[in-house]
Amino acid sequence: MNQFIKGSVVRLKSGGPYMTVRAINNEDYECQWFDKDGKLISNTFSEETLISKEEIEKRTNEQIREFYKTFKQEYKD
Repeated sequence: MNQFIKGSVVRLKSGGPYMTVRAINNEDYECQWFDKDGKLISNTFSEETLISKEEIEKRTNEQIREFYKTFKQEYKD
């Protein structure tokens, strides 16, 4: 079963711009995004190389909460 659906917003796990899933072929995802000059780019990526925007935001929020918790403990009066 595919992890993403058409229209999902994803990014390469290694970083880069957010992309939109345009088409799915087995576990390969054709994604499109705009480059810095506004040109529409398209390429195909395997499922294991992608992460959803929601998962990135979830992990970021968890890291912020953990940092705040540590910061608060270290600087208690």
